[in-house]
Amino acid sequence: MYLYATCLVWVCGSVWAQEPRTHEFGRMTVREFMESERLRETGAEAVVLYSLGDYAFLHDDWFMEGKEPFPVFSAGLETRIKILSPEGVRYGMFEFPYEEFSWPDGIFDIEGFTHNMDDSGRIVSVPLKLSDMSDADAGAGERVRRIVFPDVRDGSVVELRCVQRSRHTRMPEWRFQRGIPVLVSELVYTTCPYLGYSPVLKGARRYDYTEKRVVKGRQRAAYEYEPDYLVLRYGMKNLPAFPQEEYAGNAVDAVVRLVFRPEFSLSPRTGARTSYTRTWRQVNTELSKERDFGRYVQAAAKEYRKVREAVSGEAGGSVARQLYAYVRDNYAWNGVQVACASGRVADLVRSREGSSADLNLFLAGLLRAAGTDAVPVLLRVRGSGSVEREAPSKDAFNDVVIRVTDEEGVHFLDASERFAGFGELPARCADMEGLVAEPDTEEWVMLSQEQVAFDGREVGIVVDTAGIADVSVVRTFDGAAAMNLRSGCGGSADALARMVAGEEGGVRPLDPKQVQAIADLCREKDWLLLVDEVQTGIGRTGALFCYQQYGILPDAVSLLITAAEQVQRAGKSPFGGPPKPVDRLNCILCGADAVEVAIAQIALRGGVSEFCGFFIQFDRLLDVLFDAVSVFIA
Repeated sequence: MYLYATCLVWVCGSVWAQEPRTHEFGRMTVREFMESERLRETGAEAVVLYSLGDYAFLHDDWFMEGKEPFPVFSAGLETRIKILSPEGVRYGMFEFPYEEFSWPDGIFDIEGFTHNMDDSGRIVSVPLKLSDMSDADAGAGERVRRIVFPDVRDGSVVELRCVQRSRHTRMPEWRFQRGIPVLVSELVYTTCPYLGYSPVLKGARRYDYTEKRVVKGRQRAAYEYEPDYLVLRYGMKNLPAFPQEEYAGNAVDAVVRLVFRPEFSLSPRTGARTSYTRTWRQVNTELSKERDFGRYVQAAAKEYRKVREAVSGEAGGSVARQLYAYVRDNYAWNGVQVACASGRVADLVRSREGSSADLNLFLAGLLRAAGTDAVPVLLRVRGSGSVEREAPSKDAFNDVVIRVTDEEGVHFLDASERFAGFGELPARCADMEGLVAEPDTEEWVMLSQEQVAFDGREVGIVVDTAGIADVSVVRTFDGAAAMNLRSGCGGSADALARMVAGEEGGVRPLDPKQVQAIADLCREKDWLLLVDEVQTGIGRTGALFCYQQYGILPDAVSLLITAAEQVQRAGKSPFGGPPKPVDRLNCILCGADAVEVAIAQIALRGGVSEFCGFFIQFDRLLDVLFDAVSVFIA
């Protein structure tokens, strides 16, 4: 399937992929719009027509008067996306994270348009307004700028241009490939005379086109030294959608992308060169001396005397088990996942809440003070790519766990997971490779679970002489499966029993008269009728869809993704005939969030301010009144 999709995108893209600079931002011709319609042959939800990046460092020589001026990183983006299905409207929303209260971090110069073709064949372009943008708190001192394009529907073309600025000197990677096909993706990188980076292409052997231009350095009053710099251009065309489902673990490693490795820095005043090329031994040694890592562990060890009194009354288990349970049960994870501590030990003790590094490094200090061999292990969690061994840097990691060696053996601990047992790791850390953080050493270990995940069912059936069957079902959980179950029910025994017995108390078929009354009410009020067939569709109740047995005709049906794909491949909808956009929402919605998807589509396609309707699940009934816009934007 992957090769077929690649060839199909190449055939269509070879006609349409062209130099993106020939397009005029904010203006789309009828010819361009009609040519973009040919991309429906790809079968994709949406297609990136082009994505242009512009990376550069801006030198602010006045902000730090009398000191070394710092460069401000600027990342420009210009992109066009063609929406090819009702499900593809989600690509009409963009999110950009940035640091709060950190000048000059932020998103600037935002411009955008939604292009549609009206019934007369004329292109109607709707510009972005301030009301289409919002900011939300993302936690840990970060905010997210959310942009929702207006009037996005099947066939729309959305166009965005903006600039993101940051004081950080770490260069973000540029992704050529995305979850939908990309016709043209290009990055222009203007090198900084004072910060040297080495661009490395990942996921592909070569670029489709490149360009290098030398710009002579300029003499500036604040600087005594400014060398020449380069303007580099990297481009790729006709990239297929990334098939993430085909990759287990770190799918990010297979995505076609451009990463930047730091090499050196130069002083703007003296030209003194500092090399960033180092070994993992040096990284570990430096970490042991830093306040947010090695010295944090030392400070945590001083708290052991107070903690020892708190755990002295604990019965059973080794010292390591008691201290692990103490930190896990008395300190809450704030959801921030980092490799180095984000504050002081005193702050953690006072607030009883911290990042994953705060909790685990605190645990390491307590264990060492108790005489237990405890060493931090740095890792890059599942889904964020693997560590590049050839580029040693502490920035390569985004989490930390603790390796404990005692009389029971070797264990890996993570105190941020409230419902994990001793030696159990959350899914984001399990089966990942980590660096043991000991000074002047380089040791890599595989983080494995101590117990194999198990979810078993034992069914017993006893039939008496009267032919009545007594059925008993016993479910057994172990390892990660048990941890996930505990986490899912919040540790409540009552919730655990309900989850094991069945969702919301098991299957409870609806009364046909009640369902018919709801359908009649929806027709009378002109409300939408949404049906969830995730557990009852595709013949599970005898008919193809359960609603057919109730004699109703819904406006939308939610299915499992695999089932929806089968219907779509057959070229038919459950309502008869080929799927097509209509005034009311007649489509198949995939996944568990069918209601939210339906509301979002109504809000985007019809501009409806309020949505009234019923959402039916045939094993239970939820009558709801929605505010479409607020649910989608919130």
